[in-house]
Formats: sequence, C-alpha cells, structure tokens
Amino acid sequence: MSGFITGGRVLDVIIALTVLEALGLIAWHRRTGRGLPARDVLLHLAAGTCLAGAFRLHTLGAGWPWVALCLAGAGLTHLADTIRRWKR
Repeated sequence: MSGFITGGRVLDVIIALTVLEALGLIAWHRRTGRGLPARDVLLHLAAGTCLAGAFRLHTLGAGWPWVALCLAGAGLTHLADTIRRWKR
C-alpha cells in the first residue's frame, strides 16, 4: 500500500475519479436540469485536477516547467472559478 501512495499511483486514481465525477455531474445536469452546468463543474474540478497532475508529473520526474505549467493552470482555473462565483 505504501508503494501505491509514495509511487504516485494514488494520484492517477484521484485524477481518474475526478474525470468520472465531472462526466457524471455534467450528465446529471443534462438529463435532469438540476445541479451545476458543465462550465461550472469543469471550472470547479479543473483546479484540483491540475494540482494533482502537477504532483503526478513531479513523481514521474518530469522537468520543472511541466510541473509549473500545471500549477499555473491550477491557479488560473481557481481564480476563474472564484471570480465567476463572486459575480453571482
């Protein structure tokens, strides 16, 4: 179990579950009209997914520019989500 966590495989599972969550929430909204629209779901989950991606890239030994790009993506999507929510 420790290899699963320290080797970064847990991040693969987290990213996959987040993608499944996004697909499920979007499908639920399209089917029922309830819940968040796709744009809100994607903004909400993108920041965490980018952050997990940055950690996963780091565990794979990717160069710092790739990790920094994911971290910048996390920050920008978090900012966009916050601004969008603030305007409501």
